[in-house]
Amino acid sequence: MSKRRTVLLMIRIATDLFAVGLAWFVAYLFRFHTFLEAPKGVPNALVYIKLTPFIIVIWAGVLTLTGFYKRTIKPRSAFLEGLDAIQSCGLATLSFIAFTYFYDEYRYSRITLLLFFLIHPWFLITGRSVIRKLLRYYRRRRPPRGVVVIGQREVQTVIFALPQSAYAYLESHIEEVTNQVPDVKVLPDIARYSKLGASIDVVLGIPVINIHASPMEGVGSVVKRGIDVAGALFALTVFSPALLVISFLVKRSSPGPILYRQKRMGLDGQTFDCLKFRSMPIDAEKGTGPVWAKSGENRATRIGSILRKYSLDELPQFINVLKGEMSLVGPRPERPIFVQDFRTKVPGYMIRHKVKAGITGWAQVNGWRGNTSIEKRIEYDLYYIQNWSVWLDIRILAMTVTEVFFSKNAY
Repeated sequence: MSKRRTVLLMIRIATDLFAVGLAWFVAYLFRFHTFLEAPKGVPNALVYIKLTPFIIVIWAGVLTLTGFYKRTIKPRSAFLEGLDAIQSCGLATLSFIAFTYFYDEYRYSRITLLLFFLIHPWFLITGRSVIRKLLRYYRRRRPPRGVVVIGQREVQTVIFALPQSAYAYLESHIEEVTNQVPDVKVLPDIARYSKLGASIDVVLGIPVINIHASPMEGVGSVVKRGIDVAGALFALTVFSPALLVISFLVKRSSPGPILYRQKRMGLDGQTFDCLKFRSMPIDAEKGTGPVWAKSGENRATRIGSILRKYSLDELPQFINVLKGEMSLVGPRPERPIFVQDFRTKVPGYMIRHKVKAGITGWAQVNGWRGNTSIEKRIEYDLYYIQNWSVWLDIRILAMTVTEVFFSKNAY
């Protein structure tokens, strides 16, 4: 099954890239060899064909980095796959346009670029539709392969897919089956334990099953880290005047330091000092201990209330991002004392620590921020981890701007 999925994925990738290259050539033909006028004359087709390898590399890179091909592995409706393709192709087109400005050999027609932008997602979707129809035809025509012994025919494969409670049966019968069938497989009963998806490592020749495999590993982690560093440096540069003004106002508001360092739990359950502009007097929790911020309380200073309302108190966390303790996007970090409580009450709570904590997250931009349902926040955090892609991070960052100014749950 794994080999078949890999082959099918390769076929889809090759079809996608062929469709994109063909769309580029069709856009050229439509622009210069139809009824459209060409005041500057018709350029040699070779000038446009020479750009095709660059187009293929850009589209392969962008579709991979946005998680499009990772989502392709999962069964989806043609409609959802089409929407995903249009979004990913739009991002690839922006990257391509940026590339053409640095490619000095020739200034390409903007009408051709526009035509290409409009038609190439449909070429890609059409190619995938053809592949889907061919697969259905092949599966109808393919003879069935025996996978279980019923007693009336010879088979090549036996798969043991038993619940853990029936493993005693496996132990007593597997040797008998392996003496008769050349291909024996065991499907481990881990679905009830895994909320993210499993992966297999091989350690000294021994297979080891990870029941909570993070999607942000390998190339994904490198890409995400690069975006974090670039985004944090950009934000600190852009907001530097605001950081200076806020620092002055916080210092004037009440005695105490400008920055507030609070222990939070992040990746792999490790604690770090989460930085914020101080929004409360230094002894605000002396009598109450750690408590949730909620509507109507008067613990914040005057300037602190404004900072919290617009999340400006969290701007120093871009420093945490540069240090590698946080990411721009991820589950919000909690204080260890609250983690100890939630981990025993909310199923799957600790899985959120498989990734770095974020300045913003999927739960926050969907309204589950502050003193709201912890169960719903975990539900959204797990969705983010399961479906992570560069495109999803970009979407969350864009949604954060609106959430900051219109959120009802920031106190």
